Amino acid sequence: MFRPSAKRTTPSRAFWALAFAFAFPPVAFMLIGIATSGWSVLVQAPQTLSMLLVVGLLFGWPFILVGGVIWVLLEWLRRHYLWCAVLVGAIDGGVLGALLSSFGEDGTGEMAMRVAVTTVGAATGLGVWLIAYGGRERPPIITRPPLVL
Repeated sequence: MFRPSAKRTTPSRAFWALAFAFAFPPVAFMLIGIATSGWSVLVQAPQTLSMLLVVGLLFGWPFILVGGVIWVLLEWLRRHYLWCAVLVGAIDGGVLGALLSSFGEDGTGEMAMRVAVTTVGAATGLGVWLIAYGGRERPPIITRPPLVL
């Protein structure tokens, strides 16, 4: 039921998975901001996205590093399960949410932010696993038997 992928990942898949881990959270946070603030903010989306990508590179690397170290450990132990990737992403996101909420003074929207950041972290872990290990098995080709007249 919880068996890992039969194959190990390749260096190119690991590179694209880490690139996804850096790029997906800023895009998700931008889309959350657009959805909650109204679509009139869409005009500022390119500037917001570029700012979030830079902030993600500058301040997100410790969380990506921790997730990467755990990923290497799980890969070494051959325990790179899908649920482990989602759990590591959610824990990483939860820690980030707790850190961000510690900067707030009034506490408004703190729980919603923690849930959003944890959800984005879990989705990032899922995406990283799918890029690194998923999609390798081709679905079987189903053919019809020849028509006999």
